Parts: sequence; structure tokens; C-alpha cells
Amino acid sequence: MAPILLKEVPAFVAKFVSFELVSGALTAAFPEAADAGGFASAVLLPLASGAIAGVCAVLVSHPSDVVLTRTNSGFTVSEAVADLTKDTPTALKALTTGLEVRLLFGAVLISLQVRRDR
Repeated sequence: MAPILLKEVPAFVAKFVSFELVSGALTAAFPEAADAGGFASAVLLPLASGAIAGVCAVLVSHPSDVVLTRTNSGFTVSEAVADLTKDTPTALKALTTGLEVRLLFGAVLISLQVRRDR
């Protein structure tokens, strides 16, 4: 259960914090779009904020996801972390494998989940 918590808790925190920060920054940068109450305010700002929040959540949770995958393969948590912190090309490859797909998936999924009621 610890590997799942190490992955999910930071991801949720990163998702919500980054969404609020980006949403506020976009609203401040484009006040006319936010105040108009139209398509930009209802759809574009939350989609953009959600996509960026999804990318942040994936970047935060990806190393823990690799540890979780390794624990499912028979490693203990400490063995998986020790193996991944070695300065070797194999460790770097393990930490970056699949990152592009997860970034795209996270951006799309989180951007479609969030809704801003303001």
C-alpha cells in the first residue's frame, strides 16, 4: 500500500495546486476572457489549466509509478528505489520509459475532469 500512496498523494496534491495556480494566472492574464462568461471562460481556461495540471501530476508521480511497477515485479520498495537511484543508463531509461505517453494521457484526462465554478 505504501508504493500506491507514494504515487497517488503527491499526484493529487500537484494536480489541485497546479490547477488553481494556473487557473488564477490565466484568469489574471486574460481578464476579458474570464469576465466575458463565454466559451473562453467556460471551456478554454479550464481545459488549458487542466492540461497543465495533468502534466504536473504526471511529472510528480512518474518516479513513484516506476517504483510501484517494480514492487509488483518482486522488488521491495527499498530495492526498487536503490536500483533507480544508481547513476546508470538503465536507471535513467527506466525513469523515462513511457513518460511521453503518460504526459499526453495525464493532460487529456485531467483537462476533461476539471470544471471551474466561479
